[in-house]
Amino acid sequence: MDIAKRLRELREVMRLSQGDISERTGLAIAYISRVEHSRTTPTIQVLEIWSAALGIPIAHLFAGLPAPGVDGNAPTGVRLSKEERRFLALLKLIDKPDGRLLFSVASKMAKADAKR
Repeated sequence: MDIAKRLRELREVMRLSQGDISERTGLAIAYISRVEHSRTTPTIQVLEIWSAALGIPIAHLFAGLPAPGVDGNAPTGVRLSKEERRFLALLKLIDKPDGRLLFSVASKMAKADAKR
């Protein structure tokens, strides 16, 4: 999962500019640009703020679920595969120390994979 690509994709689908996200989150436009271009990795706290600014649960960033009301498909009632359900269950751990470690390792693995 390329979180940078996902954040940009959702922003564009919702017809928001980086300036709109900046206003809604309080994050600098330069930082938003760096995140969307994979030059920096956002923290869980930033992802929570960003997802709130988009009006979606943070799980939608990782699960690839559609944004509510964007394409006419509400995320409720979406059928998830067994792997997707397992992944969403793991996301609930993120607020706990083990979950933070899991997220950190997954982020580093994704960065290493992206460089290949």
